[in-house]
Amino acid sequence: MSEAAAHVEGRDATHEPHVNYMAKFYWLVGLTTAEVIVAFTLEGGLRLSLLAFLSVWKAGIVLNYFMHLKTERIGLKLMIAFPAVLVCVLVGVFLLDGFFLNYSAI
Repeated sequence: MSEAAAHVEGRDATHEPHVNYMAKFYWLVGLTTAEVIVAFTLEGGLRLSLLAFLSVWKAGIVLNYFMHLKTERIGLKLMIAFPAVLVCVLVGVFLLDGFFLNYSAI
């Protein structure tokens, strides 16, 4: 980013934090390995919960460091988070609807 563009955005181009991308990559490899181990060793709801948690953790690393959202303002983060929360709510509603569906009426 040029110094003029950084000044317009209110940032100082000379003091941007250094990110060790290889460390983040190794974290992603470790989390993926943990996901594979969990997928092959555990059963039931615990497996699904751990896989969901690990996936969200990996997505957070990718979004913050590789897509550079860590330095963005809160408006952009909320713009990305709102559809994700909406999808989770809708999936939950559809699952509850399917769970409580009364098949005796058919």
